[in-house]
Amino acid sequence: MKNIDKKSLENAYRLFESEAINKIEIGTTKGLQQIHKYLFENLYDFVGKIHTQNISKGGFRFATALYLKEILVKSAALAKLPAR
Repeated sequence: MKNIDKKSLENAYRLFESEAINKIEIGTTKGLQQIHKYLFENLYDFVGKIHTQNISKGGFRFATALYLKEILVKSAALAKLPAR
């Protein structure tokens, strides 16, 4: 588990240092999937995919799969609102 955390942190640094982050769609589900894939590629089988089962790590439970698609749709709509 610690090895995965270390690798994903290294990937996060590389994402920003290489400026690959600038090629990712902002405020979209696709953009979140791109980031997820960049951070966890070769570490998990489900990278870049919307999960269909509940997952947790270290006692933290990620968004419930039952509502995840709805949450992502609403989040994308919120991201399109004009900034104040």
